[in-house]
Amino acid sequence: MATENVNDGKVLDAIDTVDTKLKQLQSLLMMTYGEAQDSFESMNEDLRGNFMWACHDMVTDCIGLLEIVWSAKSKAVEVSHG
Repeated sequence: MATENVNDGKVLDAIDTVDTKLKQLQSLLMMTYGEAQDSFESMNEDLRGNFMWACHDMVTDCIGLLEIVWSAKSKAVEVSHG
């Protein structure tokens, strides 16, 4: 029972972090198109590369965090059917 509470806490933390990272990523990517695109394109190549690298890292982090969520869901299904 205590393990379930710890896992629930990890899952909720992962969901909160994914939510935060996706909102941050959305804000960053809004700078790459539309009226803001000119500002993005005026950055030097290194800065644009680092910008996109940060976006990539956020997506990679979200994928890893969602794996925690899906793993916990899978274990919960196994327990309920087991």
